[in-house]
Amino acid sequence: MPELIPPPDKSISHRALFLSALASGDCTIYNLNQGFDVAATLACLTELGLSASWDERGLKLRPGPLSSPNKTLNCANSGTTIRLLLGLLAGADIKGFLDGDDSLRARPMGGISEPLCSAGASLRLTRGAYPPIEVVSGIKRDIAWTAKIPSAQVKSGLLLAGLVAGRSVRFSEPLRTRDHTERLLAWLGQRISVGKDTVFHPGNPLPGFRIAIPGDPSSGAFLVAFRLIRPGPPLVLKGICLNPTRMGFYNILLRMGARIAWDITEEDPEPVGNLFVEHSGRLSGVEVGPEEIPSAIDELPLLGIIASVVEGEVLVRGAGSLRTKESDRIRLLVKNLLRQGAEAEEFPDGFRVKGPFIFKGGAYETAGDHRLAMGFAVASAAFGVDSRLDYPLAPSVSYPGFWEDLRRLSS
Repeated sequence: MPELIPPPDKSISHRALFLSALASGDCTIYNLNQGFDVAATLACLTELGLSASWDERGLKLRPGPLSSPNKTLNCANSGTTIRLLLGLLAGADIKGFLDGDDSLRARPMGGISEPLCSAGASLRLTRGAYPPIEVVSGIKRDIAWTAKIPSAQVKSGLLLAGLVAGRSVRFSEPLRTRDHTERLLAWLGQRISVGKDTVFHPGNPLPGFRIAIPGDPSSGAFLVAFRLIRPGPPLVLKGICLNPTRMGFYNILLRMGARIAWDITEEDPEPVGNLFVEHSGRLSGVEVGPEEIPSAIDELPLLGIIASVVEGEVLVRGAGSLRTKESDRIRLLVKNLLRQGAEAEEFPDGFRVKGPFIFKGGAYETAGDHRLAMGFAVASAAFGVDSRLDYPLAPSVSYPGFWEDLRRLSS
């Protein structure tokens, strides 16, 4: 039975780095994600005063006094980096200028800028809502915000702002999103409650900590998709994060008839364990509604690709935020599937794909989006056809070892 270890979780890696910069003692992070996005976060935090050095065991981090950066903080292609940095800088009342690549400059930031400004921060955004962004002054009062669109990045940015400013945070969102920041804060002794609202009252200084980052379920999803499309021996993903707020994709696959199971081997600060998948033949069609979107947001385009082995339709609605990720994922998913001969259509907030169909391979347009690139590469490999990606290095944003793992599965 083949065993693979997914790359370290990108979301938890970002958050562990931010909390290490705010800790009162030295920290060590084992198994940090090595992708471009997390590298952008580490580079920005070192500009603010965090000292970092690698040894054979992990990344050693020594927090220093936070200070205004001497240059623009380059967030590259990472929405998590820029949104969490805005919270940190606004909470610490540190001036700074944040920018990124063309893709990041096209992503709206009103979700994080509006609640920070409502708490007294002064920010200057391009065209009112986009990067580059200048932090002029910090928050001046507690944060109370009701979000219209679910966003774990916005929630985490506000929690960081409250933590560093010593201000309470009450955050409400229409649907529950991933809760890695909340879990880490509770693990580090902070007073935080999660119910209808997320309520945070900063307490004692964060202690230094050591943490091992578990495997990323969003990256592991591509390996699972390969096995569901292409017959072969059962596959085990070892040491993967099994946080319920990240398991939406896998729960949807269970509804479709996929033979998937998992067991939890440890719980604190995150549930971690092993995930098992078998080739399951033809899967059933499925409808995915708005209430399921937050826990499956990164994997939704992959469902459209898995439709190639579905008897029926995959219908996704309520996922309009896919249009403002690293690319317009709805448009490019449907465009590429139509080129493959699939029956597919897009909606303002989702898509429909009818299966089954056969991937013919060839050229794929991904706009450099790592998740689209990996999805189409997996489909082509599973069907045994060539793929030509416009940005073959795109997987390195989150999964530097993607091509090697795909070759292992394909052999």
